[in-house]
Amino acid sequence: MVAFAARPIPLAPERRNTVAARVYAELREAIVTTQLKPGQRVAEAELADSLGVSRTPVREAFVRLVEEGLIEVSPQTGTRISLVGLERIRQAVFVRASLEGGAVRRPAAEPGDADLRALRRNLADQEVAIAEGDVTEMHRRDMDFHAMLLASVGRPLAWNACLLVSADLARVGFLLGFDVTHLAQVLAEHRAIFAALEARDFAAAADQLEAHVANIEGDRIVLSERHPEYFDPRPGA
Repeated sequence: MVAFAARPIPLAPERRNTVAARVYAELREAIVTTQLKPGQRVAEAELADSLGVSRTPVREAFVRLVEEGLIEVSPQTGTRISLVGLERIRQAVFVRASLEGGAVRRPAAEPGDADLRALRRNLADQEVAIAEGDVTEMHRRDMDFHAMLLASVGRPLAWNACLLVSADLARVGFLLGFDVTHLAQVLAEHRAIFAALEARDFAAAADQLEAHVANIEGDRIVLSERHPEYFDPRPGA
C-alpha cells in the first residue's frame, strides 16, 4: 500500500539538526497521509508558526522534500505539495514488486522463530487497527509488516530502497479512503504471504507479495477517475 515506525535502517549517524529532522519527519508524514493535499499551497512562515519553530528548519525540510518530489517550487504556482505522478506510481509499483518479491524469492536467510512470532503479532495488531477503524495505525502496521518481512529473509536494507518510492503509493491509499472491506483485503493478503513464508515456500510467498504490491495500480485508476485534480497530467510525471 511513509515511513512511520518502519524507518530506513541507518547507514551512518544522523548529522542533521534535530529540530530540522523532526520538522522534516512531521511534514513528510502530513504529506504522505494527505493531511496536506496534492496541489495545496504551503508557506514557510505559516508552517513554522504551526510547528512552533523558526523558518530555518522548515526551509531545510522543504529542501529534502523537494529532493523527494513531495514539494515543488515554481514561479507560477509558488510552493505547493506535489501532485501525484502517474508515471511515478507505475515505476514505484515496479520497484517495490521487484525488490520485495526478489528478496523473498531468493532469501539470504530463513525466518527464525522470533521473526515468525513478530510477524504474527503484527498481523494481530493489524486486525485490531481495522476493528477500531484506525487507518493511520493500520498503515503503520502495514509498513512494519513489509519491513519485518524483508528483515526476516536477511534483506533488511532492501526496505530502504522501497521506502524511497513509497510516498505516492501511500498517498493514493489515503486519498482513496480505506474502508473496512479494503483493509480486510489487505490483511488477508498479508496473511497469505505469511502463511507461504511460514511454510518455507518462498516462491509462493514472493508471488503473493508481488501481486499484493501491484494492487495499488488498480486503486490509482479508481482515484484518478474520481479526483483527477490530485494527479499530474504531464507525460512522464
